[in-house]
Amino acid sequence: MLVIHATGTLISEFNQMDLPETGKIFLNNHFANQAKESLEEIIIQTKIAPRKLAVENVEFPFDQMEECIEELDLSICFDTGHLQAGFSGYFDGGVLEFVERYYNRIVELHLHDGKLPRIDHGPLGYFDLPVKELLNDLLERNFKGPIVFELNPEEVNESILYIKKNIPNAL
Repeated sequence: MLVIHATGTLISEFNQMDLPETGKIFLNNHFANQAKESLEEIIIQTKIAPRKLAVENVEFPFDQMEECIEELDLSICFDTGHLQAGFSGYFDGGVLEFVERYYNRIVELHLHDGKLPRIDHGPLGYFDLPVKELLNDLLERNFKGPIVFELNPEEVNESILYIKKNIPNAL
Protein backbone atom coordinates (compact mmCIF):
# COMPACT_ATOMS: atom_id res chain seq x y z
CA MET A 1 0.00 0.00 0.00
CA LEU A 2 1.29 3.45 -0.91
CA VAL A 3 -0.14 6.59 0.70
CA ILE A 4 -0.13 9.62 -1.56
CA HIS A 5 -0.63 13.32 -0.96
CA ALA A 6 -2.27 13.98 -4.31
CA THR A 7 -2.02 17.76 -4.01
CA GLY A 8 0.95 19.68 -2.66
CA THR A 9 1.54 22.57 -0.34
CA LEU A 10 1.16 25.24 -3.05
CA ILE A 11 -2.63 24.85 -3.26
CA SER A 12 -2.77 24.87 0.53
CA GLU A 13 -1.04 28.25 0.47
CA PHE A 14 -3.49 29.55 -2.17
CA ASN A 15 -6.48 28.37 -0.14
CA GLN A 16 -5.22 30.27 2.91
CA MET A 17 -4.88 33.52 0.94
CA ASP A 18 -7.56 36.18 0.85
CA LEU A 19 -8.67 35.35 -2.70
CA PRO A 20 -12.16 35.63 -4.20
CA GLU A 21 -14.10 32.39 -3.79
CA THR A 22 -14.32 32.01 -7.58
CA GLY A 23 -10.52 32.13 -7.75
CA LYS A 24 -10.18 29.42 -5.12
CA ILE A 25 -12.72 27.25 -6.94
CA PHE A 26 -10.79 27.69 -10.20
CA LEU A 27 -7.46 26.85 -8.54
CA ASN A 28 -8.87 23.85 -6.67
CA ASN A 29 -10.36 22.47 -9.90
CA HIS A 30 -7.04 22.97 -11.67
CA PHE A 31 -5.05 21.24 -8.92
CA ALA A 32 -7.58 18.38 -8.72
CA ASN A 33 -7.25 17.85 -12.48
CA GLN A 34 -3.46 17.93 -12.24
CA ALA A 35 -3.57 15.43 -9.38
CA LYS A 36 -5.76 13.10 -11.45
CA GLU A 37 -3.36 13.28 -14.41
CA SER A 38 -0.40 12.56 -12.12
CA LEU A 39 -2.15 9.61 -10.47
CA GLU A 40 -3.10 8.19 -13.87
CA GLU A 41 0.52 8.49 -14.98
CA ILE A 42 1.74 6.74 -11.82
CA ILE A 43 -0.67 3.87 -12.47
CA ILE A 44 0.35 3.61 -16.13
CA GLN A 45 4.11 3.86 -15.52
CA THR A 46 4.28 1.56 -12.49
CA LYS A 47 1.48 -0.81 -13.48
CA ILE A 48 0.42 -0.73 -9.83
CA ALA A 49 -3.11 -1.84 -8.99
CA PRO A 50 -5.06 1.39 -8.32
CA ARG A 51 -6.42 0.06 -5.02
CA LYS A 52 -2.79 -0.12 -3.82
CA LEU A 53 -2.70 3.70 -3.94
CA ALA A 54 -4.34 5.46 -1.00
CA VAL A 55 -5.04 9.17 -1.34
CA GLU A 56 -4.72 10.91 2.02
CA ASN A 57 -7.03 13.75 2.97
CA VAL A 58 -4.61 16.65 3.25
CA GLU A 59 -4.91 20.45 3.10
CA PHE A 60 -7.26 20.37 0.13
CA PRO A 61 -11.06 20.03 -0.08
CA PHE A 62 -11.45 16.27 -0.14
CA ASP A 63 -14.72 16.35 -2.07
CA GLN A 64 -12.66 17.76 -4.96
CA MET A 65 -10.75 14.46 -5.06
CA GLU A 66 -13.84 12.26 -4.82
CA GLU A 67 -14.44 12.02 -8.58
CA CYS A 68 -10.79 11.19 -9.24
CA ILE A 69 -10.77 8.51 -6.54
CA GLU A 70 -13.92 6.93 -7.94
CA GLU A 71 -12.85 7.09 -11.60
CA LEU A 72 -9.38 5.68 -10.95
CA ASP A 73 -10.68 3.22 -8.31
CA LEU A 74 -8.21 4.39 -5.65
CA SER A 75 -8.15 3.76 -1.91
CA ILE A 76 -8.21 6.33 0.88
CA CYS A 77 -5.92 6.99 3.82
CA PHE A 78 -8.12 8.80 6.35
CA ASP A 79 -6.26 11.32 8.53
CA THR A 80 -8.54 12.20 11.44
CA GLY A 81 -6.60 15.25 12.62
CA HIS A 82 -6.53 16.81 9.17
CA LEU A 83 -10.31 16.59 8.98
CA GLN A 84 -10.79 17.85 12.56
CA ALA A 85 -8.50 20.84 11.84
CA GLY A 86 -10.54 21.82 8.79
CA PHE A 87 -7.82 21.03 6.26
CA SER A 88 -9.94 18.70 4.14
CA GLY A 89 -13.18 20.61 3.86
CA TYR A 90 -16.34 20.51 5.91
CA PHE A 91 -18.35 17.43 6.84
CA ASP A 92 -21.44 18.08 9.00
CA GLY A 93 -20.92 14.86 10.93
CA GLY A 94 -17.13 15.19 11.12
CA VAL A 95 -15.02 12.04 11.19
CA LEU A 96 -18.02 9.74 11.61
CA GLU A 97 -19.63 11.13 8.45
CA PHE A 98 -16.32 10.79 6.59
CA VAL A 99 -16.06 7.12 7.62
CA GLU A 100 -19.68 6.47 6.66
CA ARG A 101 -19.24 8.14 3.26
CA TYR A 102 -15.91 6.59 2.28
CA TYR A 103 -15.59 3.41 4.36
CA ASN A 104 -15.52 1.09 1.35
CA ARG A 105 -12.27 2.77 0.23
CA ILE A 106 -10.54 3.51 3.56
CA VAL A 107 -7.56 1.17 3.91
CA GLU A 108 -5.44 3.09 6.45
CA LEU A 109 -6.15 5.47 9.32
CA HIS A 110 -3.86 8.20 10.64
CA LEU A 111 -5.18 8.65 14.16
CA HIS A 112 -4.57 11.88 16.03
CA ASP A 113 -6.68 14.65 17.45
CA GLY A 114 -7.31 18.08 16.00
CA LYS A 115 -9.59 21.07 16.16
CA LEU A 116 -10.54 24.21 14.34
CA PRO A 117 -8.84 26.37 13.35
CA ARG A 118 -5.95 24.44 11.83
CA ILE A 119 -4.63 22.52 14.86
CA ASP A 120 -3.81 18.83 14.34
CA HIS A 121 -1.41 16.08 15.42
CA GLY A 122 -2.57 16.22 19.03
CA PRO A 123 -2.73 13.23 21.38
CA LEU A 124 -6.11 11.53 21.64
CA GLY A 125 -8.46 13.23 24.09
CA TYR A 126 -6.96 16.71 23.76
CA PHE A 127 -9.47 18.22 21.37
CA ASP A 128 -12.75 17.27 19.72
CA LEU A 129 -12.15 13.91 18.05
CA PRO A 130 -14.94 11.48 19.03
CA VAL A 131 -12.41 8.73 19.69
CA LYS A 132 -14.79 6.31 21.41
CA GLU A 133 -17.44 6.55 18.69
CA LEU A 134 -14.85 6.31 15.91
CA LEU A 135 -13.02 3.28 17.29
CA ASN A 136 -16.27 1.49 18.16
CA ASP A 137 -17.55 2.17 14.63
CA LEU A 138 -14.35 0.73 13.14
CA LEU A 139 -14.59 -2.30 15.45
CA GLU A 140 -18.20 -2.92 14.40
CA ARG A 141 -17.17 -2.69 10.75
CA ASN A 142 -14.26 -5.09 11.40
CA PHE A 143 -11.68 -2.61 10.03
CA LYS A 144 -8.44 -4.47 9.27
CA GLY A 145 -6.21 -1.70 7.94
CA PRO A 146 -3.26 -0.16 9.77
CA ILE A 147 -3.96 2.55 12.31
CA VAL A 148 -1.00 4.90 12.55
CA PHE A 149 -0.42 7.38 15.37
CA GLU A 150 1.19 10.45 13.79
CA LEU A 151 2.58 11.60 17.11
CA ASN A 152 5.84 11.69 19.02
CA PRO A 153 6.54 8.75 21.40
CA GLU A 154 5.22 10.54 24.50
CA GLU A 155 1.99 11.48 22.71
CA VAL A 156 1.59 7.91 21.45
CA ASN A 157 1.84 6.68 25.05
CA GLU A 158 -0.71 9.30 26.17
CA SER A 159 -3.04 8.21 23.38
CA ILE A 160 -2.73 4.52 24.22
CA LEU A 161 -3.45 5.29 27.89
CA TYR A 162 -6.48 7.32 26.77
CA ILE A 163 -7.76 4.35 24.78
CA LYS A 164 -7.08 1.91 27.66
CA LYS A 165 -9.02 4.13 30.03
CA ASN A 166 -11.94 5.11 27.76
CA ILE A 167 -12.26 2.38 25.10
CA PRO A 168 -10.53 -0.72 26.48
CA ASN A 169 -12.35 -3.01 24.02
CA ALA A 170 -10.43 -1.28 21.18
CA LEU A 171 -7.09 -2.74 22.26
